[in-house]
Amino acid sequence: MKKVVALSIVLIVVLTLIGCAKPTTDTNAQLTTNQTLAISTYLASELLATTTGNHELNASARNQDEINYRVLSSTGTDDENSLNIERQLEEVNFYFNKLKPFIDEGVNTAIEIEENISTTHKEYEQELTYKIADNYYTIFYSLESATEEDEDTPNLEEEEFILSGIMVIDGIEYVIDGEKERVNGESEMWFETIDDTGNYVYVEIAREEDEQYFAIETEINGVEKVVELEIEQEGDETEIEIELTDNDYESSYELKKAIQDDQTIYKLEYEVNELEGEATITEVTDEDGNVTYHYEIKEQGMTKEIEIEGDERR
Repeated sequence: MKKVVALSIVLIVVLTLIGCAKPTTDTNAQLTTNQTLAISTYLASELLATTTGNHELNASARNQDEINYRVLSSTGTDDENSLNIERQLEEVNFYFNKLKPFIDEGVNTAIEIEENISTTHKEYEQELTYKIADNYYTIFYSLESATEEDEDTPNLEEEEFILSGIMVIDGIEYVIDGEKERVNGESEMWFETIDDTGNYVYVEIAREEDEQYFAIETEINGVEKVVELEIEQEGDETEIEIELTDNDYESSYELKKAIQDDQTIYKLEYEVNELEGEATITEVTDEDGNVTYHYEIKEQGMTKEIEIEGDERR
């Protein structure tokens, strides 16, 4: 569990840095516990959903023959001289696809929450149903207080809760276990879930003012990965930052929406193994409603246009 410890250290450092930062002037309200739980279980459930059917992400080291995209045009490179981003392009597209509702609508609007006071599951105290991108998700959970009084620091505002529950994906139940902690207005939460084949998702969440941080460790089909996400909202604009670690292969990405020639596009700036690049992403929907994403990528003097199919779950 060395990676789990590392993720905890990352989030502690992040929170420490935030605490020293200047106060923001943005007036957006903090996300509620239910919103935080919704986003994190949404990401966890979508990662578990990739293990079956057409949602499967490649479990290999991203062999180019196994990646499902189409090259439309290329300048300065060819199939044997791929761009650095191509090794992780399918995974980048997965996160873009799943986080796009938040970029388009903002976090508060993208999540529609239906909180049921009386749960239909006898073992848990609360039931939470939420909708993101026209898909419904349900969580049954309980938060049991585990706060202990500290005689050495009686003025410290600290609360701790044990989280237990299940999330339901396409009729299948997945057990979730975790904790939530709140200290002097800052909060952290973590949970883990595992399916019957051993696929594993561990999520840590930290929240401060209008910024939301997620650290996700996964083992899907025997492949371990670490992803760090930051969701930042200023006014009507939402920006997503993604850091991927795959067998010591590190990359970082920044995503945001823009308007170009009266058309909505998405700007992607990235760094892969210390090489920088950028891309413009355009969503295309055909007459049958099928969605594809058109990537126009520029990297180290080379350009490539690539088309990737959208996810049918959206």
